[in-house]
Amino acid sequence: MTTPYPHATGRTGRTAATALALAVLATGPALADQTETRPLPAFHGVHMEGHGDLEIHVGGDQRVTLTADDLGKVETEVEDGILKIRQPTRRGWFSGDNDLDIEISVATLDEIKLSGSGDVEAEGIDTDTFTLAVSGSGDAELSGRCTSAKLSMSGSGDIDAKDLLAEDVVLSISGSGDASVHASDTLQVTVSGSGDVDVYGGPMVRQRVSGSGDVTVHDDDA
Repeated sequence: MTTPYPHATGRTGRTAATALALAVLATGPALADQTETRPLPAFHGVHMEGHGDLEIHVGGDQRVTLTADDLGKVETEVEDGILKIRQPTRRGWFSGDNDLDIEISVATLDEIKLSGSGDVEAEGIDTDTFTLAVSGSGDAELSGRCTSAKLSMSGSGDIDAKDLLAEDVVLSISGSGDASVHASDTLQVTVSGSGDVDVYGGPMVRQRVSGSGDVTVHDDDA
C-alpha cells in the first residue's frame, strides 16, 4: 500500500510557512517610482546625507525634483541658505534601500557637502568661492568656473574637477579617493593615503603626500 506524502505539521510546518512568507515579502514587487517637485525657500548650497544621485544645473530658476521608491522617507529643508537632504536610517529586516534621484536647478551655487554614498554632478558653477566636501564613497563631477575652490575628500570617492576652472585651489584627500583639478595660479594639495591627483592649468603647486598617493602635474589641458 502506498502512503501519500504527508503535509508538514507542527513546528516543521510552521517553520516552512514562515520561511515561505519571508521569501514572498522579500521577492514581492518593488514600489513604483514616485516623482515630486518640492517648493522650497531660496538656497545657494546643498548638503546631502545618505545615498542618492544629485544632478545640479546652475544658472536657472530654482527647482528641486525628487524621484524615489518612497518619497515619504526623504526629508528636505532649507536652513541658512543650505538645502539639506536626508533619509533617516531605519533598522530592521525590511528597511531596504530607497533609490533616490534629485535634479536641482538653482540660480547660484557655492557649496556642496556629501556624506555617505551619494554622487553629484554639478555644471554651470560660476562663483567667487566654491567649497566641496565629500565623506564616504560618493563621487563628484564639477564644471564651471570660480576664483578659488576648496575641495576635500575623505573615503573612497573620487573628485573630477578638471572642468571647474579655478585660479586657486586647496585640495585635501584622505583615503583611497582620486582627484583631478584645474588651477591657473596656485594649488595646495594634501594627500593622506593612496589617492592620486591629476593637476591641470599650470599652477604653482605646493604638495604634502603621506602614503602611496601621487600628484601628477600635466603640461596642458589635454
